[in-house]
Amino acid sequence: MTTDGKLEFVQMHIWRQDTRIKVFFPYNSPNNKPDFDSILLNWDSKSLILGYFNAPSTRWGYMATSCIGSIFENLIDSNPIDFIENEENSPTFLSYSGGVTHPNLLLTHPTFSDRAQHKLIDRAGGAGHKILLLSIVKYRPSYREPRRTYWNLKKANWTIFKNLTNEVLTDYLIMPNFEYTSRFFTLAVLKCASICVPRGQQKKYTPVWK
Repeated sequence: MTTDGKLEFVQMHIWRQDTRIKVFFPYNSPNNKPDFDSILLNWDSKSLILGYFNAPSTRWGYMATSCIGSIFENLIDSNPIDFIENEENSPTFLSYSGGVTHPNLLLTHPTFSDRAQHKLIDRAGGAGHKILLLSIVKYRPSYREPRRTYWNLKKANWTIFKNLTNEVLTDYLIMPNFEYTSRFFTLAVLKCASICVPRGQQKKYTPVWK
């Protein structure tokens, strides 16, 4: 389209589990002054724009900013929209005569800015538009230290514990091998305790030494 105030785009919804991501793929013909109202009406925190804009601006590597480039700069400055440069920080188009330009842009909502990875893939033969590869990195869940399970000594059955330890330990405590005896003693006491002393992660279960 070449009529001022128009913008041609395709809107796609991409689902990741229960999250819907809106992706707009616009094409702005040379010298067209685009109207972004249709996109902005549907813009939210899960939105991206990946398009061919023909909008020279010093922000993305041109020597000067054109009238169309100023419109795009104003779009970014006046709305919750960030420009994401490709990782190579390089032009997206290479003409057959050797000239380079940056007509392809990635714009995202700020919630995606630190998660968007924007790479370029060269075309076979080199010249023409490079392939833009966009990846949204999923935040890893923060590591949570497992809560220690405490012995609830107040609810222990000490009668059974006494009987079990007497039964298990009597014959081994008189053995001459001290190292083996101490190791066996520790394991036996813990095994008896696991039977007679309840454990849990409840907050009211506090160490007996506190």
